Amino acid sequence: MNQVSRQHRRKRSMNRIVVWSVSLLVTVFVLANVGMAVAYRHRALPRFFIGRQAVGGLQLSNLQHFGSSTILPKMITLQKDSTQKKLSPTDLGLSLDTSTISSALQHTKLRWLPLLSLASSHHVALGFTVNQTVSEPAVAQLAQTFSRPSLPKHIAYQGSFVVAPAETGYKLTTDTFLSSLQTALKDGKSTLTVQTTSLPAVPDNTSLNLADRIQVLQKQITVQLSFVYQGQSVTPSSADIASWFAPSGADMQLSPANISSYIEATGRKAGIAVANQSDLTTATAYALSKLQPLKFALVPSSPSTVARTYCTNVRGVSNAVLEELQGKLAATYADTRGWNDSGQIAFKHVTSGCQYTVWMAASSQMTSFGSICDNYYNCQIGTNVVMNYDRWTSATPPWNQAGGSLEDYHTLMIDHETGHRLGFRDNPTCPGAGQPAPVMMQQSIDLKGCVFNIWPRPAEFTQLQQLVSLPASNVNIQE
Repeated sequence: MNQVSRQHRRKRSMNRIVVWSVSLLVTVFVLANVGMAVAYRHRALPRFFIGRQAVGGLQLSNLQHFGSSTILPKMITLQKDSTQKKLSPTDLGLSLDTSTISSALQHTKLRWLPLLSLASSHHVALGFTVNQTVSEPAVAQLAQTFSRPSLPKHIAYQGSFVVAPAETGYKLTTDTFLSSLQTALKDGKSTLTVQTTSLPAVPDNTSLNLADRIQVLQKQITVQLSFVYQGQSVTPSSADIASWFAPSGADMQLSPANISSYIEATGRKAGIAVANQSDLTTATAYALSKLQPLKFALVPSSPSTVARTYCTNVRGVSNAVLEELQGKLAATYADTRGWNDSGQIAFKHVTSGCQYTVWMAASSQMTSFGSICDNYYNCQIGTNVVMNYDRWTSATPPWNQAGGSLEDYHTLMIDHETGHRLGFRDNPTCPGAGQPAPVMMQQSIDLKGCVFNIWPRPAEFTQLQQLVSLPASNVNIQE
């Protein structure tokens, strides 16, 4: 009995210890929860996150300090196939709804047992506000970026120009874009593959003969062009030239933006900003359209560079001739043989505020510029350089009899009349029988033993050095 009694007493003692221990643990747990609840009454519980940002222990009233730039990624990458666009949440009109987030932190169920928050991480869903004044134009711009028109059977470049089959297109699914973006941000992502809606292929209804067009394009990308700076020449490859073309329906057309980007990059490699970039773009497109191998001077933007700005206009002829005139002017002015004097003078076509205007005028309108002009030749008067449309279209009998091309005669017209605008007078002297005439000679009237020549001669460049630093001449001269 004594032994049994002792066993019972030990068992009762153990039970009391267990009960006491459990009671102590429960008491500690309750007191710890109460203490933690009091300590974190106005704070975010430990191991709580808003997006990627840890906010445990942060005063709930201080949540405004954790704005979009802290919790959201600084930049969001939007992508579709090879197209990418990076924007900030602010660019898209998105910002955090801190009041909703604060409420979620304040009223989480773990407030009753805050110690449990230490066991694992807890992420509060992000809430957003959308500024539609910002988001609507931003989404409209993205709709242009993430779109591809459907194409009929068309020309494409695949190492050479080929006929490609019809292709479906797509457009950005704008009505779900913002909700998809917010979902991605809530999941902690900073990259979103945008959702698009497929567009059906369009029927082949073009009248363009694709095979013939490809032959033209193949010839254009083999034209030998060079961009020259301080004697160093950069010659674009066929692939480079092909990259200047962009899809246009079933066709491929030269893209001025693509050409300009190439020229800008070429200038950067040479360590310069290109002063005549716009004219070089026009000149390059013109040379390719004419299949002319040409060398163009890269003129640097520097204090020593002389700028000559010009406008273009018509009188008595169709505006349709302006594209041809502007292309030929740019090609002539940028040519390494021309008045740019090896890249020292930047000729720039502008739409207003120019130093002189190059006109294409009907012969019947020539005298309207002044009495110095007549209805047969070209002329320069004041700030006007006037091309006679009859001469532009048919040159002169002496030139034609010598077998000169109309394209070269256009160069002679431009160089001679621009020379007057630069300050040159007519040069009546032939340096020697059979030698190239000075470009400032009235070659269509009398060569005086010289032969036709369309580019300035070395002696004329020497004189140009003395003229470019002087005010532009207003001498009225006729050829």
